[in-house]
Amino acid sequence: MASPEFKTPGPPAFWASSRIQGAGEQAQIGGILLRAVEPDVTIFVDNFVFARTSRPGDIRIPLPQAAYEIRLEKPGFQALKLPVNVLKDQETQLDVKLQREVIVATSFMITGAPSGAMVRLDGKNLGPVQVDGTFTYNSNPGMHTIEMERTGYLPFRYQEAFSLGKTIQIDGKMAQDPEQVEYAKIASSSDPALLRQFLRQYPNSKNAPQVFDRLQEMEWNSLDKTNLTSLDAFLRSYPQSPHANEGRGLVAQLQKEQSEAIAAINTGKTPALRAYLDRYPQSQYARRVRDMLTQQLDKEAVLDVLHRYEESYNRQDLEGIVNLWPSCPDRTKKVLQASFHSTQKQILQLTVEGDPDIKGNFASVRGQETRSGSLTSTASVTITLVRQSGSWFIQSGNF
Repeated sequence: MASPEFKTPGPPAFWASSRIQGAGEQAQIGGILLRAVEPDVTIFVDNFVFARTSRPGDIRIPLPQAAYEIRLEKPGFQALKLPVNVLKDQETQLDVKLQREVIVATSFMITGAPSGAMVRLDGKNLGPVQVDGTFTYNSNPGMHTIEMERTGYLPFRYQEAFSLGKTIQIDGKMAQDPEQVEYAKIASSSDPALLRQFLRQYPNSKNAPQVFDRLQEMEWNSLDKTNLTSLDAFLRSYPQSPHANEGRGLVAQLQKEQSEAIAAINTGKTPALRAYLDRYPQSQYARRVRDMLTQQLDKEAVLDVLHRYEESYNRQDLEGIVNLWPSCPDRTKKVLQASFHSTQKQILQLTVEGDPDIKGNFASVRGQETRSGSLTSTASVTITLVRQSGSWFIQSGNF
């Protein structure tokens, strides 16, 4: 049975236009007969597409007389090039048989790898491992290096000479990275001790800068910013911290408050102590200064009672003395009254030795009393006072 034939198209326009006959010339037409052409073949004549076959059979190509290159291409087959001389009134027959492409590749298959691990071949990224832990790729024969990387795992490296047509089976199990395991434990931790432990164990970790920044932020937020020692320790540990300038400013302010507090306390004067508290009412030294001021005011109040007692005595004001000494014994009152009626006026001078000894609501003062008049005498005296309703009163004394 005769083989089916293609319906052959006429010569393409570009050939006709490129070979226009001169005046008086006759057309020099010949052709080519391609025998047993397969389906799905693209036919090129001098690199121009002539036809695409849809079924097997013969195909005729009418062409002007000339030399041509015929090329046939089909996916999965080697391209076929045929040089042809087309002669006038002659059909050149060509038996066509395409050869399948020779696969000169090899392949490798990875199994058991972590899903998502990036696979590289000779330094070139190929893609991620599939969900089932596998990855397959075709390559050329020769020595190759296969690498895999994934967060939380140690790098994987495999090297082997690939042979033609052979599939390399690779166990892609990757060991967990202990550093990443430890980092995962502290990734959301708010415990500074755990972060410090990680930095001691992995000082060169790629996560170390992030952990360090988190640690210094935690310590700054929990820092007692009124404590010079704490601030100094922070600045020594984190000199490049974003909070370093603020910390240095706080240190300067605290040092100023400290020096002024020491100066005020050393003076022991009420105006200096009051002035400090007016300037720095919330200072960490304010309590100490305030305690010092309270003690100073108590001393002044106690001494003021003794001064007023001395003035009342010298004015011979018994009522004034009793106001300062409500518990004054009657016997002492009579002695004082008799003294005030004497023709020889008595003058009292109290000299305090040291500071009053104040303990809570009680105080004692040691000193000397000197009486002058008809008789002059000097004697040691101890006076005790008590605070009642916020005011100091004499409780006893060997006047």
